[in-house]
Amino acid sequence: MKKKFKVILSSIAFLMTISLLQLPVYAAGFSVSKSASSVAPGGTFTVSVSVSGEGRFNFSASNGTVSSSSQWIAGSGSISVKAGSSGTVTVSVTASDVSASDGETVISGTHSVSVAINAPASGGNTTNSNNSNSGSTTNNTDTTTQQTEEKKEETKKSNVNTLASLTVSAGELSPAFDGNNTNYEVNVDAKVTSITIDAKATDAKASVSGTGEHALQVGANTLQVVCKAEDGSTKTYTITVNVDETPQVYLKLNKQKLGVVRNVKDLGVPESFEATTIKIDGNEVTAYHSNNMNKTILYLVNEKGEKNFYLYDEKEGVISIFIPVTVLGRNVYIIDVKKNDVKVDHTKFNKIQIDNNTFEGWTFTDDKNYSLIMVMNQKGEKVIYQYEATENTLQLYHQVKQEQSNQPKQQKHIMTYVFAATTVVFALISLVLIRYFFIHKKSLK
Repeated sequence: MKKKFKVILSSIAFLMTISLLQLPVYAAGFSVSKSASSVAPGGTFTVSVSVSGEGRFNFSASNGTVSSSSQWIAGSGSISVKAGSSGTVTVSVTASDVSASDGETVISGTHSVSVAINAPASGGNTTNSNNSNSGSTTNNTDTTTQQTEEKKEETKKSNVNTLASLTVSAGELSPAFDGNNTNYEVNVDAKVTSITIDAKATDAKASVSGTGEHALQVGANTLQVVCKAEDGSTKTYTITVNVDETPQVYLKLNKQKLGVVRNVKDLGVPESFEATTIKIDGNEVTAYHSNNMNKTILYLVNEKGEKNFYLYDEKEGVISIFIPVTVLGRNVYIIDVKKNDVKVDHTKFNKIQIDNNTFEGWTFTDDKNYSLIMVMNQKGEKVIYQYEATENTLQLYHQVKQEQSNQPKQQKHIMTYVFAATTVVFALISLVLIRYFFIHKKSLK
């Protein structure tokens, strides 16, 4: 019994040993393959690398040129190789810093592949140097594969993305067109409201976008034309069209010529005012109206090139300058004032500096620390403020106070007149009495 048991154990051990011997053992490494066994002079082929891991591989070629001398490959990767003029191309692939998929085993070594460079065909002879029929069949297959790959290389997509011509319907390009220059300027008249761009690509397979008619605004307009090559690469041509900003509508204020500013892009409009369109001399212009103030303003430029808002009335025309300012915490508007707008004794009309703002106003001659200014408030009302310079304060001023302060002076003047008149009357009466006395005295004698 024991003998049989030993025989069984021995048999099992033998079978297990045989099984282990038959299991494949995978060594960590990499393999290299080529896409063709031969190529034409100057032809290209592909060298592929397969690795059970990842890392950096270095590539070199004798009698040929590799597309990349180093590449990181995880699992598989490839490069293209361009053959020399004759002989054989040998490509060497070296594992530089490669680890197996277990993350521990280092893969190293160098593998090479060789590809023959075919001699140019002569006399229409289609057989190669291999005399065996089977060899000829194999080489013909390789040649067919090579020709197919060469055709693929020949159909490589074009990267030409330049323009052959670029024209505009108004004005002229500056500088003159050059396919390699991508930035241009065009100056057009104030009345030009649109421009048409035409362009043609250098390569028939390229496409062009951005042509056609474009609306223009006053001032600078940036337009772009894009040329896209067959391979997807693009080149952008930028045209800046400058529409003349010279005013087309003019108004007058106190013999001053004012033009309506046409370029109002990015203009900061005073609070409560909204853009609207009005007609002046049959021309539509941009104006701004405030329902809260019941005022309309225009943005005008004077002959010195200074731009400001101005109050405008359809019947009266331009009334006054209108400059929004903040003075000592108050939001007011500087307006045109005249010397006789405020009549206060002992004041002089001049320029007054308050909180970095200049006003035309009235300074008291007996105390120059006090001044008066007239401005417009946010209700559209003209108001007078009294400014005290030493403490830098501003408060509303009522002219009625001045009238009241003049009353004692007026009363004093009246009393003077009354006294003078009484004196004159008394003197006349005295003269009459004296005369009467003398006449009466003579009559008694």
